[in-house]
Amino acid sequence: MSDDVDKIKEIAYNNKARLETHEALCTLRYEQILEKLEFSNSQIAALAAKLETLSTIAVQGKTSISTTVWLLGAGAGAFTFFIFILKTFRLI
Repeated sequence: MSDDVDKIKEIAYNNKARLETHEALCTLRYEQILEKLEFSNSQIAALAAKLETLSTIAVQGKTSISTTVWLLGAGAGAFTFFIFILKTFRLI
């Protein structure tokens, strides 16, 4: 009987040691997962900031292109009107 009790105590002690080891490993893994998530979040935030900058640049560039096209169109219209006036009054 005492042999059985000793065997049960030994098994219980081994199970407790294994469980403590398992919990320690899980804690380490959890901490590493949190560190990787924090790193990923910082990388995502950096990418979002870069994307916002690129978006701003693209909009500014689009505005600059549309402004240039508008100015060229207005210039061409003014030139055409000027030629029309000169031809109307037979100055050329």
